[in-house]
Amino acid sequence: AAARFIGDSAFENWLEAEKLIFRASMRNYRMNGVDSVTPWGRLWYSMPAPRKGVFKEKDRRRLSWKYFTMPLAESYEDQWMKMNSWYYCLRALPDRPWPEKYGESYNRIQPTIFADIYEREMQPLFCAIAGPAGDLFSQDHNYYGGERVERSIFAVNDDLAARSFSAELRLSVDGKEYARSTHELAAEPGETLAVPVGFDLPQTTKRVSAKLALFIDGQLADEFALTLFPASSAKHPEMPGLGVIGDGSFVAKTGLKAERLDKNAPVPARITRIIVERNAFKGVKTAEHLEKFLARGGQILMFEQNDSTRFGYHARKRRLEHAFIATADSAIAEGLQNEDLSFWRGRAESVANEAVPHPVYQYGIAPGASIPHLTNRNLVAGRTVELPSYGNFRPVITGGYDRAEAVVLEARSGNGRLLLCMADVTSRYGIDPAATLLADNLLREFAKTPSALLPGVRYSGDDAGKEFLSSLGIAINPASQVGVLGKGGTLARLGNVSTVVRLPFSGTLEEAVNAKSFELWCSTWPRYWNGQFSGTLELLKDLRPGTDFPASAGHVFSGLSACDFYFFKLPELENLRFKTQVSEIETTPNGLAGKGVYQGVKLIVCGVDPARIQSGEARGKALRIWSVLFSNLNIENAFRIRFSDSPLDLSRSQWTFTTDPKGDGEARGFAEGKCPKEKLRKIIPGIIWEAQGVTERNPELPNNPPGSAYDGCAWYFTTIRLPEAPKGKFCFHINGLRDIPTFQRTEQQSDLYINGKKLPAPVGIYNGYFGGQSVPARHEMHPKGLCSGTVRIPSHDAMLFSEEAN
Repeated sequence: AAARFIGDSAFENWLEAEKLIFRASMRNYRMNGVDSVTPWGRLWYSMPAPRKGVFKEKDRRRLSWKYFTMPLAESYEDQWMKMNSWYYCLRALPDRPWPEKYGESYNRIQPTIFADIYEREMQPLFCAIAGPAGDLFSQDHNYYGGERVERSIFAVNDDLAARSFSAELRLSVDGKEYARSTHELAAEPGETLAVPVGFDLPQTTKRVSAKLALFIDGQLADEFALTLFPASSAKHPEMPGLGVIGDGSFVAKTGLKAERLDKNAPVPARITRIIVERNAFKGVKTAEHLEKFLARGGQILMFEQNDSTRFGYHARKRRLEHAFIATADSAIAEGLQNEDLSFWRGRAESVANEAVPHPVYQYGIAPGASIPHLTNRNLVAGRTVELPSYGNFRPVITGGYDRAEAVVLEARSGNGRLLLCMADVTSRYGIDPAATLLADNLLREFAKTPSALLPGVRYSGDDAGKEFLSSLGIAINPASQVGVLGKGGTLARLGNVSTVVRLPFSGTLEEAVNAKSFELWCSTWPRYWNGQFSGTLELLKDLRPGTDFPASAGHVFSGLSACDFYFFKLPELENLRFKTQVSEIETTPNGLAGKGVYQGVKLIVCGVDPARIQSGEARGKALRIWSVLFSNLNIENAFRIRFSDSPLDLSRSQWTFTTDPKGDGEARGFAEGKCPKEKLRKIIPGIIWEAQGVTERNPELPNNPPGSAYDGCAWYFTTIRLPEAPKGKFCFHINGLRDIPTFQRTEQQSDLYINGKKLPAPVGIYNGYFGGQSVPARHEMHPKGLCSGTVRIPSHDAMLFSEEAN
């Protein structure tokens, strides 16, 4: 989850993300009139070891070896005591009594990364750099040189006496002080001040970092980073054969001229490029003519779309305030850095101005469905699409939980190309420099003719490797200059090739590669005692599943992030190290991926085998790694982009729902769909049931607190018709079924019934944040593909959450 806020840096220290959230939370409290905060709960571990002057109470915290050797039952009640990984120092408030039974030691108290939050944010006189008058919470930070930046010096006095103080705001540009503004201020007890301050920014011919620094009585109180961009002078050359689907307003902003197209009509032969403006597909049930347009070599540049467009990738509300570059060598990202892709100026018009959480959120019923950003102010992307695992594609900019959301994506389909931009550039063009630069880069790339794809790869090895390539959509072509080695394959059998890809666990290229299987662990911050034996062991070992960093492995892994190499269930991986005979080596720190040159041939290795990964989410990452790898090698792929719904997509079907307070629905025939119609109500998968009016109390659970909504068993029903009955083994995948609070099956498990038959236990349970499971089904299907599906969910801990269930 930390990657949503700080990208791959989360794997270096995920507490930095918590610090970001913690500081924002404290600041929101103070700026909205909350003068007393008890920051317990989820952020317990953030309590800092205090520095001198932060707290007036004597520091009574001490920790000795007895704390770790006492029986768990005796220390369980003292879970409030937290520690860091180096000195096992407590992170609790100093006025909490230290139980004598633990004894005392002389460990030195160390401050944590959260200490400065307490020193700055929780003083009686709180001062900070805020937004301009009327928009104090604005995070605008990207500016053109020559613009004026408007901010405020915000102060709140929660002291019992009046306070007089000197406030000085300094602007530095490229490390040198440029201007300052000094104010003598006074605040009565309980008074809030917002003093406007503005600076005219200098002109610049390049991207330059700047900073605002607030000093109170000579002491640094707050800092705010700015980025200055040169004035935009992009002039896009005329694109012959350019069409636009939409009202043409965005195209007009860019200075381009395009022919208006009917979104429901076939594309004229004279059109070679199409710009699809924001939500221009609204109301279109299918756009198969665009699939044909791509197949014949056309190019499509598509901007922000919503989920009513029937675009093949589902657009989902994610309200991202941060995004991260995945393909640094792409011309689309030229001139941009990660910090530019956060908190864009203005509002993201692709989503509503305000998202009001349902009242059930106050009871913590759906932590996985929480909305981190409630307004559209400063959002970079209101909606995103889930990163695919198959096809010829390269993620250019990603974000969201686990960086699993595509913000900008480049994909090939047949002879054509799609550039998808879900970042909210339409309403920011000419306003936010980073958004404008991204849009201009996309248009420049769109004007280019993409290189021709290579029709497949040569292959040497066993049938398993050949089947793997086929599953990825990669054809075998004996004339290709790219070769692939599977088990039993040799360089000699490949013949004259310029590039060789070694499949994982194939045992090939022993003369050039040292390979050994391993599980990827890493050291991290220990967790607190949680009453579970496994948790205690994790604390003592101080280990978590690790990852690798593909950026260091060369261009062929461009488009991938450390999140793509993070597999929670610790699958068997292959550590690959090149021998001395190999030159021009680029490899990841943990040896999961790399490239080198051996006997004049470029070697590419990757130790991730999708066949050895059980969970659906992790397998999807593994397949994505290999799909992106072959995409970077410019290999043609059999998978095609769709602009119509798949008949296998259950999220588009009609669902009904009923509660089952006594849990006896199966005995009453619910599994066969024999539920009285008067008990059924319509429901939308992807939204928790409490938010859809299922708020009645369960009479079988009289102790539920008032207003806590429905707890207990419930059933989802749907009927779909498949084109034909699937043959062999297949799976129903329900993404987001949360019955896995500890990442493993519990007694509160959900069950899937097809045509009245209960299917086997789920496989591939994964992702405790969003949830998900796949259920194997070999039979239970009618010959013509008619399928009645029922999902039984036994408690409020489970919910059909995702917008996609295939």
